Amino acid sequence: MKREGMIKLFFLALLIIPVSLYSQQFNIAGKITDEEGNALPYANLRIEGAMKGASANKEGVYFLKLEKGKYNFIVSFIGYKSDTAFVELNKDTTVNFKLNRTSVVLEQVTVLPGENPAEVLMAKAVDYKKVRNSKLNEYEYHAFTKILIKTNQEIEATDKSLEISTDNDSDDVKITGIIENESKGYFRKPDNFKEIILARKQTANTPADINIITGGRLLKDFYSEEIDFFNRPLKSPVADDALDYYYFMITDTLTRDDKAIFKVIFEPRDTTDKGFVGTLYIADKSFALAGLDVHVNQPGLPGGFLDSISVSQQFYPYGEVYMPADYRLSVSGNLFGAIKFAFDVNTIFFDYRINDSLDTEFDYAAIKVLPEADVRDSSYWLSVQTIPYSFQELQAYRRIDSLNAIEKTFWDKFSLLSPRLEISKNLSVNGPLTLYSFNKVSGHLISFNVMSENALNRRLNSEFEISYGFNDKKTNAGISTVYKFGVYRTGFVKLNLYDKLYELFGDAISYSKFTSTFSSLFYKYDFMDYYYSRGTELYLGGEILPFLNVNGGIILRKDKSATNNSDFSFFYRDRKFSANKQIYDGNINGLYLGLDFDFRKYIEDGYVRRRINGENGYIMLSGEVFHSNKDLLKSSLEFNTYRVTLKGGVGTFGAAEFQFVAEAFSSDGAVPVQMLHALSGNINSAGKSFSFRTIRPSEVYGDKCLAIYTEHDFKDELFDLIPFMKNSKLIFTVHMNAALIDLSEKSGNIVTAQPKLFTKPFVEAGFGIGHLMSPFVLEFTWKLNHSDGNNFVIGLNSFIF
Repeated sequence: MKREGMIKLFFLALLIIPVSLYSQQFNIAGKITDEEGNALPYANLRIEGAMKGASANKEGVYFLKLEKGKYNFIVSFIGYKSDTAFVELNKDTTVNFKLNRTSVVLEQVTVLPGENPAEVLMAKAVDYKKVRNSKLNEYEYHAFTKILIKTNQEIEATDKSLEISTDNDSDDVKITGIIENESKGYFRKPDNFKEIILARKQTANTPADINIITGGRLLKDFYSEEIDFFNRPLKSPVADDALDYYYFMITDTLTRDDKAIFKVIFEPRDTTDKGFVGTLYIADKSFALAGLDVHVNQPGLPGGFLDSISVSQQFYPYGEVYMPADYRLSVSGNLFGAIKFAFDVNTIFFDYRINDSLDTEFDYAAIKVLPEADVRDSSYWLSVQTIPYSFQELQAYRRIDSLNAIEKTFWDKFSLLSPRLEISKNLSVNGPLTLYSFNKVSGHLISFNVMSENALNRRLNSEFEISYGFNDKKTNAGISTVYKFGVYRTGFVKLNLYDKLYELFGDAISYSKFTSTFSSLFYKYDFMDYYYSRGTELYLGGEILPFLNVNGGIILRKDKSATNNSDFSFFYRDRKFSANKQIYDGNINGLYLGLDFDFRKYIEDGYVRRRINGENGYIMLSGEVFHSNKDLLKSSLEFNTYRVTLKGGVGTFGAAEFQFVAEAFSSDGAVPVQMLHALSGNINSAGKSFSFRTIRPSEVYGDKCLAIYTEHDFKDELFDLIPFMKNSKLIFTVHMNAALIDLSEKSGNIVTAQPKLFTKPFVEAGFGIGHLMSPFVLEFTWKLNHSDGNNFVIGLNSFIF
């Protein structure tokens, strides 16, 4: 009995220990109002002598989770006298606060005759910014973020994105999604930043993969020179030259924590300039930025789909520097007048450690989601600091989760315009628009694809495709399977089996199958060439270093030339399709090796690593080698090909960005046509970025090539410099491309048609004009040399083609 009693006590202890751990923490909650009982939204509650606190929600309700102990609470709201309360916390406690309005007589600011007192004040605020930033070497913080997604249509989730329904005609915007996460953030000069998401949850219609938006990542540093919203840098009101850009006016004197605060309104001196409009709160004596309530003016809004962007924030002194206590961002807009949307972000920051020897390493992971972040239970959420729910938020959670609990049938998900139709969570088939296609070899082609994605805990992706050409009377089939291994699925094994029609130089052609079908049926212009290939490919690869991926494989295939089998077209029946280029018929068996250097940081979203472009630009380098062997692999030809690609981009000024792609291709031995390198060209009246606009697809190819494609996207920055075109939202782009390309004698002996070559540098240049809200850019391009036809072209550049 004694032994049984000890066993019972042991298991009872196991049950009690977790509860007792949580029981050492208690809740203090309540409401913060003014003397008339009106809620003071987002009022601040802090603990005297500690770097911990909370912000109330929009209904004035606050919530704080603390260890057992004695605390002196300070509640503040700009324009009201602070209130304090001493609480000995040994149980869950409710404490309501009522603040009284107050006014104060501020110390005089010395102003010379003819000076604007607000400008004198703001000059001191700029000086404080410099001192503050010089003292702030490193810090860490704890944060909780809640994001409300509001639309006039219901939203549905896929694995990695949100889809907005268009079935509802309502104009009313309501909460249709909620995202919440707890995170820790770290910063070290000059620009090292890292966040770890400790826990996250969201409504059932929101995929966890997009719950990587933390308050620290969205936080805009108003103590900097420029503040970026949607890739549009706007001048900070405390920038070094803010006094030349903004007009300031002191409108009131207030208090917070019984200390004087200047209320300053401001706007750009030239109201057509991009910038902020609103209110700053500047602390007396220190001249620190104590708070702000601002919005982006109309010229600063990107495109025409955003109606408003507003920011509210409070700063409190932590040691020698003022740091954000909260951050509230509100964005609203509409898409083409049909879909209205809004995003409300509310973040609280607490538990700061400043200049205190951070115990973290800054690596390539800018954001890391802990593996256990998605499985935190209710007891965990009760133990951490959060933002109280409003009544509307609780209603939204119940409504959304109940709607998503209803199982949807295939026909509920069916759409004629969808490229794929979902059968189950991991299984889908191609949609109606992709069932039919046309080309000059197969003629009318009916296709059926089955895709299995993210099976086996998001590790296995497979696709089976089968199609039948009614003119060449051939069945095309292929299966591709990829299994990803490693914690973040950075390694892979890939197997391809196929017997189908391929596009010749498909890697150099950026147009879709829909575009080639449309062009063939309506204009009798098939800009692609084709060949048959039957083979097997096996690859193995993975991440060796955070910036280096290595993969290798074996390719065993038999290629065969194709010929035109159809002359069908709705119009232009007297025209003929161009003859299909012939390839080298034979076995192409070889070994492949690839290296990818990517120096961008990434997000570890709990499943995979996703690269993100940095504020200072990006650079990527890749290399490929293919060795075809007669003796060992029984290939028809003995040759080697080498390819190097360098890509990069950098911001130039304002929102403008310069990007480039450089390619080098070389070989030895006789390279078959289907393995040569082609310059990326374009069809009539169209254009694609990073391609030659004055060259047609498959027109220029060889076995030795050096090419560079450059694009400078000025957005609307240049037109904004022209007074009568300012804020027109017109965009301006410039492109310049150059190439050297040749064909060796060995490869030339086995090609069936002599391609155009550039043994001396070929250069083209042009510009484009578009609108921020339009998917089209009208481009004008000239050949600068090699003028032998097609010397000037006009085309539309769009991702739609």
